[in-house]
Amino acid sequence: MENKEEIVRELNCMLQDKGEQEFTFSWASNGFTEVIFFEEYLLWSDDCDERLYIDNGNTKEDLTEFLKKKFNAIIDRLNKLRF
Repeated sequence: MENKEEIVRELNCMLQDKGEQEFTFSWASNGFTEVIFFEEYLLWSDDCDERLYIDNGNTKEDLTEFLKKKFNAIIDRLNKLRF
């Protein structure tokens, strides 16, 4: 089982390494479900896990890599909105 809090910590460290300290990833759980956000953008929920199955359907893709792809997709969409 993946440690979501550790994954979020590592992603935030990566942002800090790039000089970013204002925006953060966050993890939350209400005891029934877990979610990971970048600011107000929902990236992942265990209720609706969008990761692809790999290895003939036995395992899901790495959560860290999935979150990076979702984050990059959001940034790409926001960059298109520049004035």
